[in-house]
Amino acid sequence: MNRHKKELLKNFTAEEIQQMEEFDSKVRELHALIFPEEYDYMWDSFAESKDRNKGVNPMSSSYIEKIKNKRTALGIPQLSESGMPVDTTTYEICKNEILARAEGKKTDWTERIEQLALNASLEKAKFASEIKE
Repeated sequence: MNRHKKELLKNFTAEEIQQMEEFDSKVRELHALIFPEEYDYMWDSFAESKDRNKGVNPMSSSYIEKIKNKRTALGIPQLSESGMPVDTTTYEICKNEILARAEGKKTDWTERIEQLALNASLEKAKFASEIKE
């Protein structure tokens, strides 16, 4: 933990810190589930990483088009030319959703998030069954 973070957390109890960490974990889990394209760079090879640094998206053109269509339909900003997120819109959507659910409420995104999560789960199940074959 860096010095700045330690300084920020010194005014909180251990229980409050644990609650914040659990909240952050839920947000990151939801975000990774419904916006996995924002984590594609983590799987880049050295050469792909160099391409991204030059502004080139190493993903296939069909995948890039699929993601553009998804993000357009959702009304969220497109990824940059290199395939990286341009802002924190999707993370904020997930954060607000987790906050609302903790209060037993829904957001304008609740139905879309549930559909995206269902689609992501189905894609993972399909992929898992293809591996077994």
